[in-house]
Amino acid sequence: MGVANGIFGIILSFALIFVALLIFDAFDANVVDCTQFSNNTLTSCNNTKTYVGIAFIILPITILFDVIGLLPIFGGNFSMRE
Repeated sequence: MGVANGIFGIILSFALIFVALLIFDAFDANVVDCTQFSNNTLTSCNNTKTYVGIAFIILPITILFDVIGLLPIFGGNFSMRE
């Protein structure tokens, strides 16, 4: 049964990556407008958008780490090992 959980974890992580990219793109294009800020806050705004993008990608990567057993942060629920 471990292989089935691993395959599900891989599919789930790829699905979450695509959902995260869609949400971040919508957030970036429609919610945040960094052009309205001055020079110093423009840099802060762009850096914050970068950090948000990184945060959206962390969960799918941790699921992939759980699949290969490198980082069992989800208790090994998606592990390929039995």
